[in-house]
Amino acid sequence: MSFTTEIFSTDDGYNGYCGMVYHSGTVWSTVRGATTGTVATNSWNGSAGDHLDGAFGANLNGSIYALSRYFLGFGLLGMISPSASISAAYIKVYGYPYYGYSYPTVYQGSQAFTLTTADYANFYAGSFGNLGSWFSSNWNTIPFNSTGIAYLQTLVGTTTRPLFCIRDTSHDVGGITPTLFSTISSVVCFPGIHRALLGVTYDLPPLTQQVIFI
Repeated sequence: MSFTTEIFSTDDGYNGYCGMVYHSGTVWSTVRGATTGTVATNSWNGSAGDHLDGAFGANLNGSIYALSRYFLGFGLLGMISPSASISAAYIKVYGYPYYGYSYPTVYQGSQAFTLTTADYANFYAGSFGNLGSWFSSNWNTIPFNSTGIAYLQTLVGTTTRPLFCIRDTSHDVGGITPTLFSTISSVVCFPGIHRALLGVTYDLPPLTQQVIFI
C-alpha cells in the first residue's frame, strides 16, 4: 500500500535554508561560472511590491547580466516512517510573474541554514528533475527522476535534511546567454501559505502497515 505525504519547506520568511542567491556582472560566462554570489536574500520585493521569497532565472539589464538560483530545504524526520521505501517524489513551488518565465531544474543543494553569497555555487551535478512549463499565481509541480528519489531514500530515518537548488534550465543549466528583454526570472514562492512543498510517495513493509492500522 502506498502513501503520499507533502512536507512544507523549512523557510520561515527569514532563514531555514531557503531563499535566492544571485550574481551580476558585465560578462555572462563570469556570472554563470562564479563561485560566489553578489547578493543573498529571502526577503525580496518583486515588481508588484509583494513580499516574495526568491527567484531563479537570468536577465540582461543594459550591459549587466544577472543570474539567480533558488535554494530550499525540508525535514523528513518524523514525517514518514524510517522503514519507508520511496517510489516517487516531487517539489511544488508557487509561481509568480516577474517580467517573464524561466523553467526550473532541481539539483541537490548544500547551502547553509542562513543563506550567504558563498552559497551561490553550493549544489551538486546531476539533476533531480525539471519542468518544461511555468504557471503564475498557481502551483508548479516538478517530478523527481530516479536520481532524486534515490537521494531522498538515503535520508529516510536520518536527521539530515534534504536540500535543493532550483536553476534556470535554459540559461543557467544550458548556458544560453540572456538577451535584452528575454526571459528574466520567475519568483518561486511566497512565505506562509505558499511555502514550497516536498511530496513523497512511499510504501511500508507489511508488518509496519499492520502496526499503524490496528
